[in-house]
Amino acid sequence: MHSSFELAGDVRQISEWQAFVKRGPRMIDMARQASKLAISYRNFRVGASALVVNPSGQIAKFKAANLKPYPDGPKQCAENALLSAVQKQGFNKVVGLFVTGPPQLDSASGMLLPTLHPCSDCRTLLAEHPAITDETVITTVNPQYDWFETYTRDELFAIHQVGEDDVTSGELNTHYDKGFATWHQGYKDFNGWLAGGSDGLSPAVYTEHHAARMAITGQLAAL
Repeated sequence: MHSSFELAGDVRQISEWQAFVKRGPRMIDMARQASKLAISYRNFRVGASALVVNPSGQIAKFKAANLKPYPDGPKQCAENALLSAVQKQGFNKVVGLFVTGPPQLDSASGMLLPTLHPCSDCRTLLAEHPAITDETVITTVNPQYDWFETYTRDELFAIHQVGEDDVTSGELNTHYDKGFATWHQGYKDFNGWLAGGSDGLSPAVYTEHHAARMAITGQLAAL
């Protein structure tokens, strides 16, 4: 089986962005574990996980792995298998998408980055899939080290349109977080922000989505 899911709460108990910040490190581990189930003739193992919400407010965790048993055989990327399972189970919003796999040259943009980005086919899927929204946070993680990059769908597209020579470190938004300690601390920072409201914060963090993204990289605590 190359995809599976489990229920993980309800938005009446915990908001979707609280769940994203709280469960992010576990979702990364879930993607890493999924990669071990990959079937690849060249041992190219990719795992993906997603934190999702359905119309009833149920929160769930999905995971999937890539499949390509031989060079000329059928291929299914982990992201494709994951989103197919999400849609089949009736979940209509991906809050966070997590991908891990060995970095390799992107065949479309020619970029080699610290983490494995969704390939060009998967980027097209992300552009068209109804469960991927403007707010969906995509996190790509190095399988060996605690390097991660985080971006929205549009930010991902922009990186590959600009090219490796012109993209800036800020646009890549790459972080090294040993043991994901900063991310874990971010849950406390995020809850503190929720309790205190947005007084004194810049307009850029008036939404839970922006505050959650800042919390996982330690930026919220620095305000």
